[in-house]
Amino acid sequence: ARAPPARPAERPRPPTVWQTLLLNLVCTAACIIFVAIIDFVLSRFFVGRYFALHSVVNLIICVFAAPDALRTLFAENPYDSNTCVAVGSTCAALVTIDLTIALHVWHALAYALKPIDWVHHLPTYLVCLVALAFPWGPVLNFVLFFALMGIPGGIDYALLTAVKQRWTTPRVEKDWNQTLNVWLRCPFAVISGYIILMEAVTTPTAFLGPAHRTLHALTGVHNAWNGCFFMYRTVESRTRYADAMDKKGAEKAPAAAARRLV
Repeated sequence: ARAPPARPAERPRPPTVWQTLLLNLVCTAACIIFVAIIDFVLSRFFVGRYFALHSVVNLIICVFAAPDALRTLFAENPYDSNTCVAVGSTCAALVTIDLTIALHVWHALAYALKPIDWVHHLPTYLVCLVALAFPWGPVLNFVLFFALMGIPGGIDYALLTAVKQRWTTPRVEKDWNQTLNVWLRCPFAVISGYIILMEAVTTPTAFLGPAHRTLHALTGVHNAWNGCFFMYRTVESRTRYADAMDKKGAEKAPAAAARRLV
């Protein structure tokens, strides 16, 4: 007798919302402990310990986010990188978002925050909660690598650490931060925001339901806003600092000339 045909192997389905949320909450709690340990170690060596902590965490995020970021960057259709609801689609490595929210929670727990910190943190908490609960595709790490954490944040926080250690000047940090925001952070934040928003608008089948689709769209809006808002602040800060230094130099010039004449 002829043997019955073999059944095709079933592809694994993506985890449910509750499974994803529970797993990420556990991982985030572990990441908070990990971040706290790094912070206490760095406090023995650096004056600006939070800046040093942020640069170290950003470096770790770069390592884990790079494969997904490059996969999205060179994808034939970047819109397919939004979610992993479809059977067989690629899900993002979520340790990056767990580390991101852990760092920002630890910042609020261990440090006195300024008003602008809350402007940055509160939207971050909300967006990260969306990422903790729903199945994200590689675009999540695309934006973390190129924009909201990763490369631009890692470089700038390393420079801020260097300023605190008196290894470089504030002008150098502000010049580099402006360049990173104008040419890297903001463009990639806006690009990712567009990819995320347009997928939510045009492809309802890529989502678990209306709530998933709506929150996904709002995440895209947040990414674009975050990139533009903080680029504006960075350029304004650098301009004000440069103008103040130029004014200070102009005021000192007549006195220096007078001393040379004496």
